[in-house]
Amino acid sequence: MSNKVLVIGAVNIDIFASTDKPYVLEDSNLAKISLGFGGVGGNIATNLNNLDMDVSILTTFSDDLLGKFLKAQYLKLGINTEKALTIDTKNSSVYLGVLNEDNDLFLGLNDMDITKELNKDYIEKNTDYINQFEYIVIDNNLDQETLKYILTNFQDKTFILDAVSAKKVGKLKGLLSYISVLKVNQIELDVLSQEPILEDQIKDLLQQGLTEILVTNKDKAVYYSTESVLKIYPTLRCDTIVNATGAGDAFISGYIYGMVTKLALDKRISLAMKFARDTLTVQTSTIEKGEFNV
Repeated sequence: MSNKVLVIGAVNIDIFASTDKPYVLEDSNLAKISLGFGGVGGNIATNLNNLDMDVSILTTFSDDLLGKFLKAQYLKLGINTEKALTIDTKNSSVYLGVLNEDNDLFLGLNDMDITKELNKDYIEKNTDYINQFEYIVIDNNLDQETLKYILTNFQDKTFILDAVSAKKVGKLKGLLSYISVLKVNQIELDVLSQEPILEDQIKDLLQQGLTEILVTNKDKAVYYSTESVLKIYPTLRCDTIVNATGAGDAFISGYIYGMVTKLALDKRISLAMKFARDTLTVQTSTIEKGEFNV
């Protein structure tokens, strides 16, 4: 059985600032500041690699100092970047997350202009390479033209897609029938469906052709559904949240691992929730290799 997975998406330098007191706006605040590696695509690729999967990524690196730092990290991890782009005209993608005293996101800022280079032409040039993979993970930071091209031009693929944010999930309208697994949170789901009740929202998306949907909502229950199955799973308790950023990426990573390794549904969801909970307890957006216990 092949455990090869292709990720198409963004990689970032992550900068996190956290405080133990409420911020005073328009003034200087004491904070702890850390630097790491992130991006939805990057986080998922790293998590799957840490689960000993054979991971390749189509992404963009800048030729600046941070870009070289990023690329060296992926090479060190053993993630295949042979088809990734290196751009010398744009700066590296950077995400700045400001966390509040509860270690939840207070403000997120990103400069992801370089991700626009992951365009239709780039994907088309890598058609033969992409066709080597059965499982393809797409993060929704790609532009709509690129998303549509990938989803409609590659046959017999299992497409797993993370909605990323409420501002970006609208790009998926009209494309749901091409997606094998979609992971959304409640806010993102509200954008895709105007139905007032969660179960009806899920049914609405499935009627539009979506195969499987996973709905998360912080510490509330996780919903999984296909056209014939609806299951509800209580989340795992997490007493100490260090950084909420990356938990959603860990969740979908756990589900992908379970899907590729043919685990039963309940085990997939259990792993997904465990990985999300474990990621909440560390400062970075991913957990180091060996800390995922399958």
